[in-house]
Amino acid sequence: MVAYGPASSDANECTDAAAFSSEINVAITPTEIKEMALRFQRGPANLGELRVSGPFNLRMLEGRLSIVLAGIDKQLLNLAGASSGMDFGSTTISSTNE
Repeated sequence: MVAYGPASSDANECTDAAAFSSEINVAITPTEIKEMALRFQRGPANLGELRVSGPFNLRMLEGRLSIVLAGIDKQLLNLAGASSGMDFGSTTISSTNE
Protein backbone atom coordinates (compact mmCIF):
# COMPACT_ATOMS: atom_id res chain seq x y z
CA MET A 1 0.00 0.00 0.00
CA VAL A 2 1.30 3.43 -0.94
CA ALA A 3 -0.41 6.76 -0.33
CA TYR A 4 0.66 9.80 -2.29
CA GLY A 5 -0.64 12.92 -3.90
CA PRO A 6 -0.90 16.67 -3.72
CA ALA A 7 -3.62 18.94 -2.33
CA SER A 8 -3.83 22.70 -2.32
CA SER A 9 -5.83 25.52 -0.80
CA ASP A 10 -6.31 29.21 -1.63
CA ALA A 11 -7.35 32.04 0.70
CA ASN A 12 -8.22 34.80 -1.73
CA GLU A 13 -11.33 36.08 0.07
CA CYS A 14 -9.32 38.06 2.64
CA THR A 15 -7.40 41.20 1.61
CA ASP A 16 -4.38 40.34 3.80
CA ALA A 17 -4.29 36.85 2.37
CA ALA A 18 -4.60 37.90 -1.27
CA ALA A 19 -2.92 35.31 -3.50
CA PHE A 20 -2.01 33.17 -0.45
CA SER A 21 -2.04 29.42 -1.02
CA SER A 22 -0.80 26.26 0.61
CA GLU A 23 0.07 22.89 -0.86
CA ILE A 24 0.70 19.52 0.72
CA ASN A 25 2.53 16.68 -0.99
CA VAL A 26 2.44 13.21 0.55
CA ALA A 27 4.19 9.97 -0.37
CA ILE A 28 3.93 7.23 2.28
CA THR A 29 4.53 3.48 2.24
CA PRO A 30 3.89 1.06 5.14
CA THR A 31 7.55 1.42 6.18
CA GLU A 32 8.52 4.97 5.19
CA ILE A 33 7.35 8.53 4.90
CA LYS A 34 9.08 9.34 1.64
CA GLU A 35 7.78 12.90 1.65
CA MET A 36 5.25 14.89 3.58
CA ALA A 37 5.67 18.55 2.70
CA LEU A 38 3.41 21.49 3.50
CA ARG A 39 4.37 24.59 1.52
CA PHE A 40 3.03 28.13 1.76
CA GLN A 41 3.07 30.66 -1.10
CA ARG A 42 1.82 34.13 -1.86
CA GLY A 43 1.67 34.42 -5.62
CA PRO A 44 5.01 33.13 -6.94
CA ALA A 45 6.87 33.80 -3.64
CA ASN A 46 7.58 30.90 -1.27
CA LEU A 47 6.67 31.78 2.33
CA GLY A 48 8.02 28.66 4.02
CA GLU A 49 7.59 24.94 4.35
CA LEU A 50 7.35 22.04 6.78
CA ARG A 51 8.90 18.74 5.59
CA VAL A 52 8.79 15.31 7.23
CA SER A 53 10.55 12.18 5.96
CA GLY A 54 12.20 8.99 7.15
CA PRO A 55 11.56 5.38 8.11
CA PHE A 56 8.20 4.92 9.84
CA ASN A 57 6.34 1.71 10.66
CA LEU A 58 2.65 2.47 10.19
CA ARG A 59 1.58 -0.70 12.02
CA MET A 60 3.71 -0.03 15.12
CA LEU A 61 3.44 3.79 14.86
CA GLU A 62 7.16 4.20 15.41
CA GLY A 63 10.03 5.46 13.34
CA ARG A 64 12.91 7.90 13.01
CA LEU A 65 11.67 11.01 11.26
CA SER A 66 13.45 14.09 10.05
CA ILE A 67 11.35 17.23 10.54
CA VAL A 68 12.41 20.47 8.87
CA LEU A 69 10.70 23.85 9.23
CA ALA A 70 12.29 26.29 6.80
CA GLY A 71 11.84 29.75 5.39
CA ILE A 72 9.13 30.95 7.78
CA ASP A 73 9.42 34.73 8.08
CA LYS A 74 7.35 37.84 8.70
CA GLN A 75 5.41 37.44 5.45
CA LEU A 76 3.72 34.24 6.66
CA LEU A 77 3.63 35.18 10.35
CA ASN A 78 2.01 38.54 9.62
CA LEU A 79 -0.76 36.75 7.69
CA ALA A 80 -1.57 34.83 10.86
CA GLY A 81 -1.37 37.87 13.13
CA ALA A 82 -2.94 40.51 10.87
CA SER A 83 -6.47 40.17 12.25
CA SER A 84 -5.24 40.93 15.79
CA GLY A 85 -2.88 43.74 14.74
CA MET A 86 0.31 41.79 15.40
CA ASP A 87 3.47 42.63 13.43
CA PHE A 88 6.30 40.11 13.56
CA GLY A 89 8.91 42.58 12.26
CA SER A 90 12.07 40.79 11.14
CA THR A 91 11.20 37.44 12.80
CA THR A 92 12.34 34.28 11.03
CA ILE A 93 11.82 30.65 12.09
CA SER A 94 13.84 27.62 11.03
CA SER A 95 14.20 24.27 12.77
CA THR A 96 15.58 20.80 12.01
CA ASN A 97 14.79 17.84 14.28
CA GLU A 98 15.08 14.07 14.26
